[in-house]
Amino acid sequence: MAIIMPFVLISCGDDKDEPSALEQQLIGNWTGNGAGSILNPEVITYTFNANHTGHYSWQKTDVVTHHVSTSGYDFKWSLKKNVLSITVDGDTKKYEISIENGVLKMKEVTGGLIDISYELNKV
Repeated sequence: MAIIMPFVLISCGDDKDEPSALEQQLIGNWTGNGAGSILNPEVITYTFNANHTGHYSWQKTDVVTHHVSTSGYDFKWSLKKNVLSITVDGDTKKYEISIENGVLKMKEVTGGLIDISYELNKV
């Protein structure tokens, strides 16, 4: 019994590498409307990979000229409780998030007067 006890105690620790339920739900592709207008609708897409990397892209369409603009960038992400941190080139933005019925709600944590929020659907 004395020989087995140290192995039992070692295996009882918290596994910090295990993703939370919210993190497991977050992994994948999400798409929705961005900050475009009626004349320039914008569709945004976030991809969250299990290795804490991701990709953001957007597509704007000018309904008058039918010109389509696209752009995007890669990022690193982390999640602590319900606060998602997205880091691009050393600059980090934080979002309070929730996921319910396949809808990801992201609200930027700015501390300012303007609330930037998104509602994205899992693809």
